[in-house]
Amino acid sequence: MVSADQNAHETYRVIVLDRSGAHVLLVPDGQHHILPWIELPRWQRVAENLSVAVRHEWGEEGLGLFELPANNDGPRYLAAEHFRTRRDPKMPTRWVRVDPLTQNLLLESRDYAAIEEVTKLCRGEIEWAFAGPFARLGWFYELRT
Repeated sequence: MVSADQNAHETYRVIVLDRSGAHVLLVPDGQHHILPWIELPRWQRVAENLSVAVRHEWGEEGLGLFELPANNDGPRYLAAEHFRTRRDPKMPTRWVRVDPLTQNLLLESRDYAAIEEVTKLCRGEIEWAFAGPFARLGWFYELRT
């Protein structure tokens, strides 16, 4: 049975890329890695809550880009761009190069496919009608300058 507290939050796996899209933030888990995750209040603004969670849980600052379309039986994924490193992470994370990343390094094959899709979208290698202008890495830096 699902508790009322579980219904009040949604769990997302977050694909955080550096500005170049060359590295992804992962959580070490023995010989493998997993994507970092967050629990966000249901029915609230995802981007705002994502920024707060990334800062408090992982000691990083990031900018939410988009959500991948949900698969009925799979996890939900958010794409984010790294902005800067802070201190005192509660969840241990490490940066891993995307190009040599293999499915065997990750515990879940769905995570590998999601990382691959987000990386290609953010680098402009593939297009997605629903991504909009905020799916491109570096757009926030351009806006600030």
